[in-house]
Amino acid sequence: MTSVLVVEDESFVRATVTSALRFHEYDVVASASSSAEAIEAFRLHLPDVVLLDLDLGAGPTGADIALGMRRVRPEVGIVFLTSFEDPRLLDSRLTNMPERCAYVVKQSLEDTAFLAAAIDGCDEGGQIPRVNLTASQAETLRLLAAGLSNEEIARLRVVKVSAVEKTIRRTAEALRLGKVEHTNQRVALAREYYRMAGFGRGTS
Repeated sequence: MTSVLVVEDESFVRATVTSALRFHEYDVVASASSSAEAIEAFRLHLPDVVLLDLDLGAGPTGADIALGMRRVRPEVGIVFLTSFEDPRLLDSRLTNMPERCAYVVKQSLEDTAFLAAAIDGCDEGGQIPRVNLTASQAETLRLLAAGLSNEEIARLRVVKVSAVEKTIRRTAEALRLGKVEHTNQRVALAREYYRMAGFGRGTS
C-alpha cells in the first residue's frame, strides 16, 4: 500500500483529500498544515508520496519543501495540488520545479480518481503548466493584482517606471486584454490574475 503525506493549509481541503485518498486505499500516514509540520511528519514517516499545496502562506513554498524532501529521500514521489495555473503566479522564482512530479490544478480536478491517478503516475513526471507570460510579466501581474502602483512595482523590481508600463502593456496583450482604458485595464488584469490563481472564476 502506497504511503502518502498530505500537506495542505486549508483544513477543509486537507480533510477532504485525506478522506478521498483513504477511500482509494492509500495509507495516509499523516497530514500537515504548515511547512514545519510537513518537515517533521516527513522525517517521522518517510512516505512514498507527498501531496502538497504550492502555497502554504508565509515561509517556504511547497516547491521549497519538496526539494528539501528529495535531498533526504530522492525517490519520494511529489504531487502538487494547487489553485495556481502556473507556479510563477505565486512566485516568479519558481521556474525550476522538482523533477518527476505531478501538478494538479484544483479547479480542473474532476473527481478523486484523477487525483489517485496523479499519485500513481507521479514518478513519471509531467509537464508543469505555464500561462502565456514571461517570468517578468507574471511577477508584474502579481504585484499589480496586489494593488501596487507602477512606481512601487518599479522600486521592488529595481527597474524604471517606463519598463513597468511596457511590461504591463505586453502582459495585457499576451492575455488579450489590451483594448481597454488604462484604469479598466488594471482591473481586468487583476481579475485575470485572481482567476488564474484560483481566487474565484473570472470575477474575483
